[in-house]
Amino acid sequence: MTYKQTKNLLLLVLFFCLGYAIPQAEAQSLFLRKGMIAGAGLGLDGFGGLPIVGQLEFGVGPKIGIGRFGVGALAGIYFNPGATAVMVGGQGNYHFDIPTVPELDLYAGLNLLIGFAGSRFGGSSTGVGLGLNVGARYFFTPLVAGFLRLGWGLSIATIGIDFAM
Repeated sequence: MTYKQTKNLLLLVLFFCLGYAIPQAEAQSLFLRKGMIAGAGLGLDGFGGLPIVGQLEFGVGPKIGIGRFGVGALAGIYFNPGATAVMVGGQGNYHFDIPTVPELDLYAGLNLLIGFAGSRFGGSSTGVGLGLNVGARYFFTPLVAGFLRLGWGLSIATIGIDFAM
């Protein structure tokens, strides 16, 4: 699959996920009780680029300790001066249950990503990387949450919006 085909496929998946997430009207108030979360955001990559990030996450298994695990997919498109890159991969996060603030979802986790990059000078590269992150998601309504993710992987900092499905 070429770089352009990969980028187009990523955009198609991102728009499909967002299109599915927006009209859903029945959800509970916490990540720990939801079936799935999908969202998008803008990030900072530390190299002058502007990543557009998409994410999808499912809560899995019973409560373990003070929270639950979530697994899912991450994808990002980077627009750096002179280059464009696409990254796709998986994520695993541990979500802490905070009973006193049910709208707040704090999490920490790992992600494994593969990246495809091309420069305006005609070069291209592919690489694999492991990332770490911590984040917070706050549900403004039972369906809509804002999030902030810090760490290394897709970006140093990402802010965006999530939708419960």
